[in-house]
Amino acid sequence: MLDIKNLSVSYGKTRVVRNLSLKVNTGEIVCIVGESGCGKSTALKSVLMLDKNASISGGEILFDNKDITKLKTEEIRHLRGSEIAMIFQNSYLSMNPTKTIGHLFYETVKVHNKKAKKNQCLEKAEEIMKKLRLWETERIFSSYPFELSGGMCQRIAIAAAMMNDPKLILADEPTSALDVTAQAEVIRLLKYVKDNYNTSMLIVTHNMGVVANLSDKAAVMYGGSIAEFGDTWDIINNPAHPYTKALIKAVPEMNGKVPEGIEGLPPEFSDEKGGCPFAPRCYSAKDICYKNSPEKHVVSKEHIVYCNFC
Repeated sequence: MLDIKNLSVSYGKTRVVRNLSLKVNTGEIVCIVGESGCGKSTALKSVLMLDKNASISGGEILFDNKDITKLKTEEIRHLRGSEIAMIFQNSYLSMNPTKTIGHLFYETVKVHNKKAKKNQCLEKAEEIMKKLRLWETERIFSSYPFELSGGMCQRIAIAAAMMNDPKLILADEPTSALDVTAQAEVIRLLKYVKDNYNTSMLIVTHNMGVVANLSDKAAVMYGGSIAEFGDTWDIINNPAHPYTKALIKAVPEMNGKVPEGIEGLPPEFSDEKGGCPFAPRCYSAKDICYKNSPEKHVVSKEHIVYCNFC
């Protein structure tokens, strides 16, 4: 479905995403997890060329065997919202505050189908919303975004993303602005969409709990590069990269055990040095880690790690 190969994305002369490679298969949820500022949102937005300040300086983004980086502006506009839908971190801010939710659903279809009728769009929207357990459709259609809660707006955004039956959904931190109860509901909805519509998803998050409960595969990202990629169960239970191990140790536990923080600071993208980007914070780093780029090691068929000593 989606095959990203050696992708590099830059802001001016500064590379933020560096030789990133990952795949999303049909009907699969892949999560990119990492600290804030590691480049995961930049990588996600690059799939649809959504950041005008960023430029792709290398690599390919293949969607259904078509290289998105070589498409014309009009061709990319066709992909947005139709074949590939986007759910933003703050759905409220992505909605027009002067238009009702009913207009949002109509506009989502109208931009790709000029002959679309509003009543038909609302009928389809109502059908999708009821499947996603959004029952008060008439009230919601007549409401403005600011009249609804953040959790409700995020659930509406998921429903709106399904209006054109996309093959792939991109989601940028879909649960980070919500309370725990709303987070659980959004995770349930995304699982429902995957299971019932066979929709593939690429999701960015910094929450390991979201990764464990939602994704089929996980990509751990650090310093603009993938550190570890594989089946989520393996990543959570048998982490190989020192950074992945540190991330898991930093997750609070129900037994009250104080989580362990990661000492040091993430690398500065403007200071592009050789070697492993995690070396200055790694407890097992050797001299070679500061000089040579991490080697690719195959832990198992569905588990890859980039480390000189794994």
